[in-house]
Amino acid sequence: MTEPLLGLDRVSQVFRTQHGPVRAVDDVSLNVEPGHVLCLVGESGSGKTTTAKLAAGLRLPTDGAVRFLGPRPSGRSAPRRPGLRRKSRPGHPSR
Repeated sequence: MTEPLLGLDRVSQVFRTQHGPVRAVDDVSLNVEPGHVLCLVGESGSGKTTTAKLAAGLRLPTDGAVRFLGPRPSGRSAPRRPGLRRKSRPGHPSR
């Protein structure tokens, strides 16, 4: 069995608002294996975009861990890829 290219391990994301904390993502775990595609499906406001941003390294989780085990674009880590962030948005095709 091969290593997953991407893994989320008990990932949670809490946003602080003026009305108190909002838990947008709660204890999500998943693996994306080489050659497979994962689709996030759910109602509006269910945390799909936040989960995709966590998986892409665009947000740091409040709890849990995100693992990128496959090659990264240009061999760079997430903080040094600002051009790639602008070119694609989770849930939307690149322009």
